[in-house]
Amino acid sequence: MTVTQTAHNESGNDIDARFETAAEWTADDIDSEDIAWMMDIKAIPEDAHPRHVVALLNLLPFRPPAPVANNPALKEALMHYRSRRAEGASALEAAAFATKMISD
Repeated sequence: MTVTQTAHNESGNDIDARFETAAEWTADDIDSEDIAWMMDIKAIPEDAHPRHVVALLNLLPFRPPAPVANNPALKEALMHYRSRRAEGASALEAAAFATKMISD
C-alpha cells in the first residue's frame, strides 16, 4: 500500500511524498556498520539511538531489505533531509522534501 503525505515548504507550496508501507524498518534491519556510515556522513548525531535511526529511515521512501551503508540514493535523501531540518522544518516536512528531491 502507498501512502501520500503532504507537507508545506516555506513558500506555502505543497510537497507530496509517497511512502510504501509494505515493510517498515526495525532495529533488526540495521547494524553497527549502517549506523557508523550514517554518523560518518553527518546524517545522524554521534549519540543517536538505534530507534531514532529506525524512525528516520521509516520517514524516507527506502524499505528493507534496501541497503543502508554506502547507498548513494539514501545518502542524497539524508542530506536533503538534514539541510531542511537545519532550516527549522519538521521531520515530516524534511522527509517530504527529501523524497521529492530524489524523485525529480
